[in-house]
Amino acid sequence: MKDANYWIDKLELRRHPEGGYFKESYRSHEVIPKNALPERFTGDRVFSTCIYFLLNEKNFSAFHVIKQDEIWHFYEGSSLTLHIVDQKGNYSALKLGREIENGESPQAVVQAGCLFAAAIDN
Repeated sequence: MKDANYWIDKLELRRHPEGGYFKESYRSHEVIPKNALPERFTGDRVFSTCIYFLLNEKNFSAFHVIKQDEIWHFYEGSSLTLHIVDQKGNYSALKLGREIENGESPQAVVQAGCLFAAAIDN
């Protein structure tokens, strides 16, 4: 297995504002105008984006609220936990990883409007 520095270098990742490292790998050319979006958006939005995101043992993704659903994909490394607080204040945890028999999943969705953070499982 390759270490975090390998992926940071090879994928040209840079520091993410909430923690970890990232690089945008896709951005749709089509745009949804602000007047067609819910009020929570302050401007036009592209249809879709995709990023590579990496956490290492020194990082976590700090709690923040997202305006639209976010899909997480697991590729390699240590499993992680997405800590989620929904709009009603209910906490849940989603485990991202390859060990399905231990409650992990290779994909997870965080719903719009949730407060969430991510950290590597030790």
